[in-house]
Amino acid sequence: TVVDGLQPIAAIFRKHIEKDGFALVSEQRSKIHEEEEAAAASGKAATTSSKDKSADKDVASMDVDGGEKGAAVASDRSEFIMKLLTLHEQYNDLVVKCFADSATFQKAMKEAFEAFLNLQIGKTSSAELFANYCDSLLNTGGVGAKMAEEEVEEQLEKIVRLFSFLTEKDVFQEFARKQLAKRLLLERSHSDDAERSLIAKLKLRCGSHYTSKLEGMITDMTLSRDIQAGFCKWMADKAAGREPVVAKPTEPPGVKPAVDKSKASEEAKTKDEKPASSAPMDTSGGMGSSDLGSTSNTVTIEGVDVSMRVLTTGHWPTYKEDKLNLPRELEKAITVFKEYYETRTSQRVLRWVHSLGKCTMDATAFVGNAKVPRVELQLSTHQACIMLLFNDVDELSFGKIRESLGADDLDLIKQFVMSLCKKYPLLIRKSKGKDIRDDEIFALNTKYK
Repeated sequence: TVVDGLQPIAAIFRKHIEKDGFALVSEQRSKIHEEEEAAAASGKAATTSSKDKSADKDVASMDVDGGEKGAAVASDRSEFIMKLLTLHEQYNDLVVKCFADSATFQKAMKEAFEAFLNLQIGKTSSAELFANYCDSLLNTGGVGAKMAEEEVEEQLEKIVRLFSFLTEKDVFQEFARKQLAKRLLLERSHSDDAERSLIAKLKLRCGSHYTSKLEGMITDMTLSRDIQAGFCKWMADKAAGREPVVAKPTEPPGVKPAVDKSKASEEAKTKDEKPASSAPMDTSGGMGSSDLGSTSNTVTIEGVDVSMRVLTTGHWPTYKEDKLNLPRELEKAITVFKEYYETRTSQRVLRWVHSLGKCTMDATAFVGNAKVPRVELQLSTHQACIMLLFNDVDELSFGKIRESLGADDLDLIKQFVMSLCKKYPLLIRKSKGKDIRDDEIFALNTKYK
C-alpha cells in the first residue's frame, strides 16, 4: 500500500503551476519596465508623487473631452488579469476532470496561485489590479461595455474565484469602494444587475461585513432617487399653492453629506456662455442602461435644472469638504433643497461636496465652427464656476479666478484651470511657465470647435 502517494504528484503539479504563473508575472513586469523606459526617453516622468497622483485622479474624470487617460496602459493590465483567469481555468479543469476534484490537488493549486498572485506588479499590488479589472468590466468605458450580459457575469465569477487567493482583500475592498463610488456618482455603470452580482459574489466569499459599505452605497443611490422625487413633488406643490406633503424618511440613521449635481437651463444673459437644459448623461452599454446613478427627476430653480444626491457618510469614501463660491442660481438651489430636507428630518446635517458635482452647459461664445452655434459642455462644478467667470470678460488673471472661486486649496484650483487648457482647450494660457502665478492671464478660446 502506498501511503500519501498523491502528495509527491501534487507537489510536482504545484511547481508546474508556479512555473507558468511566475512566467506571466515576469512578462508583465518586463512590459511595465519597458513602458517606464519609454516614458523616461520621451522626457516624461515615469512616476509622480503620491500627491500628484491623487490630484490627477480627481481631475482625470473631469476633462472637458470626457476621455480617460492611460487607456492603453489599462488595457494592458486587463490583458494580464485575463491571462491569469485563463491559467486558473485551465488548471481548475485539470483538477476536476483528471484528479476527480481531489482536495489534495485543490490545495496544491491554491498554494501555487497564492505564491505568485500576491506579488507586486511594478508599483501596483495584485489587489489593485483585480479591482481595476472589475471596474473595467462594470464601467461604460471599459471592456465589459462591449460584452454580452452572460460574458460579463462569467468574467465576474472567474475574478471572484481568483480573488479568494488574495491576501490583501482589504486593499481590494478599498479600491473597489472608490471605483464603485465613481461609477455611481458619474453615471458610468452600465448594468445594475452586474453591480449587484459582484457584491453578492464577494458577500458569499467574505461575509456580509465585507460588503456592507458597498451595499450601503447601492441603497443610498436608490434612496437618493426617492428623495429627489419627493423634492420634485414638494416644489410642484409649492408652485401650485398647495400645502407640500413630505413623506417621512426611510433612510438608515447617520449624518449625511449631500452631493450637488447641477444641470442648467436658463436663457443666455451675455455673449459668452449660459447654462442649458440637458438630459442625463447617456450611460447605455452592451447590457442595457443603468438607473442606479440616474437623476432624471430635476427641479428648475432660478432657471437651472438641478438634482441632488444624499449619501450616508459611513458608506462612501472620505471626500474633502471644499469651500467654493457657487453662482447665485446654484446657491439658491442649495438653500431651497435644505428647506425641503429639513421638513423630512431635523436630526441630520448636510455637508456639501462640490468636487462630486457636475454641470451640463450650452456655450455660445465659441465661433470656431460656424455650423455649430452652440457647444454643449460636460463640466465638473469647479470647471463650470470657472467658465461662468468669462461670461462678461474675455480674459482674467489667475489671481482673479482664485479670488472669485474663494477656494482654500490653491493646488486644486490650478488643476481645474489647467484641465480647461488641455487637449480641447476652452481657455488659453498666455504664458508657458511650470508654475502658475497670480498675474498670469487666461483667455477664453473663442475659436474652440
